[in-house]
Amino acid sequence: MKVRVNYKPPAFFDSLAHFWTQWYKEYLDADYPRLIVRFEDLQFHAKEMINIVCQCAGAVPRDPNAEFTYIVDSAKWGNGHKGKQTNLITAMIKYGTDAKRFSGMTKEDLEYAATAIDPELMQLFHYEIPSL
Repeated sequence: MKVRVNYKPPAFFDSLAHFWTQWYKEYLDADYPRLIVRFEDLQFHAKEMINIVCQCAGAVPRDPNAEFTYIVDSAKWGNGHKGKQTNLITAMIKYGTDAKRFSGMTKEDLEYAATAIDPELMQLFHYEIPSL
């Protein structure tokens, strides 16, 4: 599926996988400081990741004794998301294991991803496309 990103001028990609690859390659090749945090690290190790990100940015907690609170409600709402909402727990169940993570993908989807996504990025982020 072709992807159009409404930059000025617009950018076109052969697929979302191609866009993902270019997006992260541009950040990795940038000549300015940057921080890339994987979503799943925030999802499964939120408190530790927030502390690491704050240290990296030179921030200090307002209250070091404050209790860390997880927000478990869905981050999506409205008519466009009816029936598609997930919360922290359902997302952990869906994406927390290889058995569920790829359940909506066909063999052809996985083969395409294996060719469209840069293997160096996959290795850097510790991602793996399952064996077919």
